[in-house]
Amino acid sequence: MKYESKYFSCQKFNLHYLEFFQANKASGPPILYFHGTGFNAGMYQSFYHKLSSRHQIYGLDFRGHGKSEPCIQLNSPMDFLEDLHCFFQHLQIKQAISCGHSLGAIMSLLHAWQYPEKYYALIIIDPPTLPSKWRFWVSLARFLKILPYFPLPAGARRRRYYWNNQKEIFSSYRTKKLFALWEKTYLQDYIEHGTIKRAHGEGYRLACHPLLESTIFGLPYPDNLNIMEQLKVPTLLIRGENSRAMPKSLRPTIKKLVKKNPYIHYTEVNHSTHFPIQENQKETLKKISDFIDQIDQQEFTRGKR
Repeated sequence: MKYESKYFSCQKFNLHYLEFFQANKASGPPILYFHGTGFNAGMYQSFYHKLSSRHQIYGLDFRGHGKSEPCIQLNSPMDFLEDLHCFFQHLQIKQAISCGHSLGAIMSLLHAWQYPEKYYALIIIDPPTLPSKWRFWVSLARFLKILPYFPLPAGARRRRYYWNNQKEIFSSYRTKKLFALWEKTYLQDYIEHGTIKRAHGEGYRLACHPLLESTIFGLPYPDNLNIMEQLKVPTLLIRGENSRAMPKSLRPTIKKLVKKNPYIHYTEVNHSTHFPIQENQKETLKKISDFIDQIDQQEFTRGKR
């Protein structure tokens, strides 16, 4: 699948994105894809390819990720929301399908809530969501400044930054539990597009700095479920069957949400954790395609199912 790397400016950052080309003219609305923390737009080429027969595909690298300008410090998670908003403005697309995973899912959700007129549909894949009883304790930990010592941000901070070559990275990552269920192509593309060759042939570094990744994990985020209650955009919420980012204890709350807001459709991908696309691409694509078909046939739009 052919694509072109392009850049545009957002605030003071030079942001990178991929535009994928098709043999035939797209019949459906464009799809804009937004990746998760530490990931990049280029690693989802297999996923894009399966959707490209009907849609023009664009994938953004958030600041500090992929081939976008490096970044270590953030003011708030809203910096990424600004990246997303700038992307919509740069492409000058009247209406699109936004598809986001994890961090990208949260930012897509917030943007769709603020600018529903820009959305034909929204697909949010495993947005990290805290049960209400956990939110207080996490906020307290942040107030006491001990959140950086929690496993997720602490582990990200310790992540190895410099490597000799990409094969070394693949061999190391392939043995880690986080990547154990990933389809091989996704790990290869993650490394190919998520590492930068260092000057003077001195090996590679990660595109996303470990300090930035750690910071992102420690930032305060809005209540996703509360925002979804108010959403007026046809939305597919996808959860990995064994995801810890969206605990199983949330299922009753999500079922109530779906009954309350007819714009929300909820589904789970079998045999997957926080990474449904990488771990079960076939089922994830089937659920997304079926959802878009429903909207195209006006069976699921404007609050009617």
